[in-house]
Amino acid sequence: DSSLSSRYLADNRRVLVAAPSYLAEHGTPTHPDDLDRHNCLVMHWGHFIDREWKFKVKGRKKTIVVSGNRASNNGLQVKRWCLAGHGLALKSIWDVSDALQSGELVEVLADFHYPQNSQVQLLYPGGVRPPQRIQLLIDHLAASFGKHTY
Repeated sequence: DSSLSSRYLADNRRVLVAAPSYLAEHGTPTHPDDLDRHNCLVMHWGHFIDREWKFKVKGRKKTIVVSGNRASNNGLQVKRWCLAGHGLALKSIWDVSDALQSGELVEVLADFHYPQNSQVQLLYPGGVRPPQRIQLLIDHLAASFGKHTY
């Protein structure tokens, strides 16, 4: 919507993660091609299912079509399945950073990370300056996101 204003908060990258229990039972993939032997937990939006995961192999982008027995339009549900050891998930670093730090999740295939231009942005009605309480919230969020580098 062109009437909205936006404020950049942070860069956002996606990471492939799994619970240690899943990896102990099914093994840890060492190459993106190994994902065809793993249960991949995917997101869907309407009829679109995010089954094409991008990796960097030998300096080039490689798309792997993944499959799995669970898909949801709810990112929190996909994270819950992943934490419960049901498979691998491609998640926003902002969504899983706490679980990575605690060891509940482990990053997988980090050497094959494909950088994508993705950002966390705050959208708000444009055209007029926001009320002070909203501006304070925007400034607080920008400062909070700015403290973290993932």
